[in-house]
Amino acid sequence: MGLKFKERMCAYALCDEVFPVSNERKIFCSDRCRGRHHALVNDEETEMIRLENNRIIANYRILKAFRVGKVFRRSELRLLGYELAYCSRYTVDRAAGDAVTYWCYDLGLKKVVGGLELVKV
Repeated sequence: MGLKFKERMCAYALCDEVFPVSNERKIFCSDRCRGRHHALVNDEETEMIRLENNRIIANYRILKAFRVGKVFRRSELRLLGYELAYCSRYTVDRAAGDAVTYWCYDLGLKKVVGGLELVKV
């Protein structure tokens, strides 16, 4: 008497292979399909993060070109290509009347009267 195996469809979306399953945990027909599936999933998940990191790096390079203490108007930053929505973190200084600082790694823009002042950690 031969062993009977269940058949399963490969979990990789672009594969139509039906294969015999001896192990219930096996969901891909081959190592190639498993690798392609995970590469596809990881690409989709990390694309947005990569794009946001690139925008933060571009903002950092713009800030790095200026001396600490310079005060910018928002319109001036936009003309330089700085995207105000992208920062690595922000802090709120309660002691200074809820002054917000938007950080791009170690350089930040602190809200002050007349604009945004460039500060460094």
